[in-house]
Amino acid sequence: MKQVAVLATGDELINGDILNTNTQLIAQFLRDNNINLGLQMIAPDNQHVIADAINYLLQRHAALIITGGLGPTSDDCTRFALSQATSAPLEFNEASWQRIIDRFTKLKINIPDNNKQQALFPQNATVLINSKGSADACMLIHQGKMIFMLPGPPQECLTLFRQQVLPKLIEADFSHKSIRKSWLLLGVSESDIAHKIDQQIGEQDITVGYRVSYPYLEIKLESPSLDNIKAVIKKIKPYISSYIISEHKLTASEQLQHSLSKYSGRLVIEDDATGGLLESTLKTPATFNHVLFNHAVHFDESMNTTTVRIQGLEAFWDEDPTSTNTSIAICIKSTSDMHVINKQIPYRGKRTQLLAVEMICWELYKHLTQPRQQVLETN
Repeated sequence: MKQVAVLATGDELINGDILNTNTQLIAQFLRDNNINLGLQMIAPDNQHVIADAINYLLQRHAALIITGGLGPTSDDCTRFALSQATSAPLEFNEASWQRIIDRFTKLKINIPDNNKQQALFPQNATVLINSKGSADACMLIHQGKMIFMLPGPPQECLTLFRQQVLPKLIEADFSHKSIRKSWLLLGVSESDIAHKIDQQIGEQDITVGYRVSYPYLEIKLESPSLDNIKAVIKKIKPYISSYIISEHKLTASEQLQHSLSKYSGRLVIEDDATGGLLESTLKTPATFNHVLFNHAVHFDESMNTTTVRIQGLEAFWDEDPTSTNTSIAICIKSTSDMHVINKQIPYRGKRTQLLAVEMICWELYKHLTQPRQQVLETN
């Protein structure tokens, strides 16, 4: 199966001065289009090191995307490294140079002579016009391999990738059939559930992945066969159904925020447990008028008002190292009913507070969105 490699260049990436967001987003776009991503590498602003990296990746992949190092300065050496790696001499592209002249003239900026190097491209390369900046990109076919050279600034890089690189990869049959399913779980650890799921999968042609982002665990299934996915789902659902928060990667707090932004009433929360973390999590410009914290409220029958009192987390605030669990109590009262939800929470030091907030958000979300009887039955 054909794979695509990504090589990001720049001392600022090697040194950790900035995050390599281009590769992250390119990887997501590739995956969303069922294109297999192979190795990802970062190289410094050194022509010979970049050339070595290009050769290494081309030996193992059918396509290579290179980002960064297409500027006019002496440390922008990617085009020279690509020429070195492929033995394709650089040629001056008059049309690309004219676009640079037009851009600088429009901005009323003098054009330094060193900008001419931005119009140099490997022989037989196809120039990809950069509508967002001065550095055009290019595509080069070398020994049957597709090579794309893109500028580093994210707005330029990602626009070129989405509009010009991705369609070419799809046209070249890099995309393959793949069925995916994922769940976001809350209240269970990877070690508690992974072996149970793995036992159910057996020898089927299916890939399972686990991603921990505390307090959540994401479970991911992928297979070329829909029947395989359905069969595995049927087997593992009993083990995960009580922990599922979302099938769309949305956390409990994100779902509650969205629900509150459309809430027709008001939610008044007296929080004596999370130390303000719940409020800072939920308060956004969209939810500001729908949720109040620590306000005394007298019920008005004409208004849809729900009050919530949250208590607990004593072991967390006492920093008790001997505790294995702590608890929270959520009392929800509306004009028509009142009920109390008691939750045991594993004590995980500083992370306990985060887990408690997400669990509280989940209970409040269910209260706002599910039929009243269903909420009472599930608690």
